[in-house]
Amino acid sequence: MATEADPSSHRSSALAYPSPALLDAKLRAHGHFADASVLQSLHLALRLKKALLLDGPSGSGKTHLADTYARSLGLTPIRLIVHPDSQREDASYDWNYSRQLLGLRLTTMRGQQGKRLLERAAPHDQGGKHIEPSAVKQVMDEDNLIAKPLLQTIRASKPGRPAVLIIEGLEQASAALDGVLMPFLDDYRVDIDGLGGLRASETPVIFMTSQDARRISDPLRRRALYQYCPFPSAAREWRMLQAAVPDAGPRLSQAVIEFVRGLRISDLAQRPGMDQLIAWTKTLRQLDALSLDPEVIHNTLGLLLKHQHELRPLAGTDASAWLAELQQRAQNTAVIGLSS
Repeated sequence: MATEADPSSHRSSALAYPSPALLDAKLRAHGHFADASVLQSLHLALRLKKALLLDGPSGSGKTHLADTYARSLGLTPIRLIVHPDSQREDASYDWNYSRQLLGLRLTTMRGQQGKRLLERAAPHDQGGKHIEPSAVKQVMDEDNLIAKPLLQTIRASKPGRPAVLIIEGLEQASAALDGVLMPFLDDYRVDIDGLGGLRASETPVIFMTSQDARRISDPLRRRALYQYCPFPSAAREWRMLQAAVPDAGPRLSQAVIEFVRGLRISDLAQRPGMDQLIAWTKTLRQLDALSLDPEVIHNTLGLLLKHQHELRPLAGTDASAWLAELQQRAQNTAVIGLSS
């Protein structure tokens, strides 16, 4: 980490920027199957050293992509989860006031002791020299900072080994949070009261996720490369499910994907994402299910649906008809090629 005044603080990255094909191979090795357009955007974001803004519905794989990319580098990502009341202190840094107070007391005590020693050594010169330590300088020290995600990212980014930062829910950012994010996205800098600007010695990799990028301020959007992430295609979901739950046979895997895709085109408050699809499949395998039937769906549907009025259609004897209708609608939307 370097101060803003250091001209050598912003070294060029030693990171080799992989091609989209190599990125795809690295992500697949860790269980993520990305769309070609997403791979191209990630490749460009890395080469241009810009943040990648991933927009799309919950469960479409935005955070999973960022997590998987970090794992492919052997890193644990740093997370900033944005809430409507998030402030600068939540994102960048805060002061350890207890440590500052202790330092101030120690500085005052040392000053008083030094003054008494000086008076004993030169009692005839009472109007002369006094020790006046700068308490402000002592307490406004970098060691007294509590690092939040942005400052953690700056400290963790080393030459040739950038940190990975994931900013989630950016559409909820307040104007106060925008004010600290803009200089960070410009030159990876955090301005510290009393210390000046601290900058990363290596350009970090930044993923920003949103379910509605239109609500993000224009200045933040202009500082990022935008990519929309829809729900995966049926073929991609098949490959991801096989990688995550390899003991789920073709029959169960296809039935689960058709059912979940049918739910997504229904009138739901929140459509189930890929993470829920995988979690549901794992549960079905723990129950030794080899296919779907109304009873097993009824007993496990709480993993997919989170509202009582959405569960109600399966409560009665029309569960079989409802299941058949969903599966038919999913098949009309997309056909899964088991050989793909």
